[in-house]
Amino acid sequence: GMLVDNIDRVILKNMVGVIQLGYYNIARSILEAAKSIPSSAVNVLFPKWSKDFSIHSSDEVVTRFEISLRKLLLISGAVSLAIAVAAPDVIQLLFGPAFLQAIPLVRILAWATLASSLLGTFHYTLYASESHQIILNTQLLMGVVYILSLFGLTKVFGMQGAAWSLYLTWLVPAYWVNRQAY
Repeated sequence: GMLVDNIDRVILKNMVGVIQLGYYNIARSILEAAKSIPSSAVNVLFPKWSKDFSIHSSDEVVTRFEISLRKLLLISGAVSLAIAVAAPDVIQLLFGPAFLQAIPLVRILAWATLASSLLGTFHYTLYASESHQIILNTQLLMGVVYILSLFGLTKVFGMQGAAWSLYLTWLVPAYWVNRQAY
């Protein structure tokens, strides 16, 4: 988690320069705000999932989890869509016209909100079921995907590649966790 949250800015400053990094930081700040909406819902559900794992059959828990996941994905999808559509207005309002070049980055990272919510939901469920080895493996996978894609995609596609890298950092492990645990 800490690797993904911080190292990109250090690496990108040296790869693309301070101005481009500023656009990326704007997109990241909007992403962080957007992620708080679905993660609040997950934080409310986590105690219930933990209790369910301790007293119900695994089939019953999986059914309840799938229902919750659908609702959370609906919330995350709505947040992602709203940010992607409203990106020009949000950037104009909050940062001014000098930062409109951040729009493509915000639109890419809007969809990263959805991937992050999916992975976060899986992680909370794994915590509740005490599947710590899968969590550890997921964190290692995230780090590998992140570093490789950050260097590779940024080198080829610039800042949009960096934004796609962050998206993939959550999407690939979310897919992997889904295959491993569910």
